[in-house]
Amino acid sequence: MRPNGQVTSAGGLAPFCHVGWGYRTQDEFDARAGEYLADGLAQGQCVVFVGSGTPEQLTERLRGIPGGATALAAGCVGVRSIEEFVVLTPDGVVDPEASLARARSAVQLVLDRGFTGLRGIIDATAIVRTEEQRDAVARLEHRPDRLMGAAPVSAFCAFDLEILGPAAEELLCLHPFTNTDGGFRFFTGEDGSLVLTGELDLATRTLFEVTSRRLESALGDEPAGDLVIDIGEVDYLEHNALLSLDRLAERGRRSVVLRDAHPSIARIAGLLHLPHTRIEVAS
Repeated sequence: MRPNGQVTSAGGLAPFCHVGWGYRTQDEFDARAGEYLADGLAQGQCVVFVGSGTPEQLTERLRGIPGGATALAAGCVGVRSIEEFVVLTPDGVVDPEASLARARSAVQLVLDRGFTGLRGIIDATAIVRTEEQRDAVARLEHRPDRLMGAAPVSAFCAFDLEILGPAAEELLCLHPFTNTDGGFRFFTGEDGSLVLTGELDLATRTLFEVTSRRLESALGDEPAGDLVIDIGEVDYLEHNALLSLDRLAERGRRSVVLRDAHPSIARIAGLLHLPHTRIEVAS
């Protein structure tokens, strides 16, 4: 199982990890970004600080992060505006495919320069304020997360909770590591399958419907075949979540395989008679 969980620090997680962090104050962001920066530098990674503003503004903001000024003086960290880091349409919406291609090129570039990998500290608040923006960024979060499971790249994706409110959880739940408890996390496992953890109940029903719809969009360009989801760390899975996954499979003309399931989930699925879902019970 790929390392994951709810955390209180962005440091010491793994050489390459994908972290979603909801922050409320600049001091909180700076402290966590400093932890993530220190880990990347210790591991010989190329670190890039990404946010809104001019290069001068971003550089000044980086100086306020613990270790940022020293890393800048040593030439160990760079800054990029969010517009340089991802590809945006004229409407300010992320182009997921073009942004992923840019990320792949950046990873290869830093490896060619002798770094051990690429690590991004990204304040993504500015590009997820509308539902359309979150639709696109959710697709981008899903696909690079697959890349992070196989390539030397990691990211600390930060979202301002004072600006985004509950909508931030739509993106935080797509990260293996988060500092918030939105109920569940949905990300890519070490073998390329998907991993679902936590609790899916009445409180998370709407969020899971939104997440499933966005997952369907992200899978749209991928070859048809079984959609394998490891649910060994799911504590509770209500029947509506099972119905959502079965509908997702039907629309995509594929089957959903729920792997390592608790026997109780298998019993519920049997009562629902889900034609596009197969349950593999934990041994």
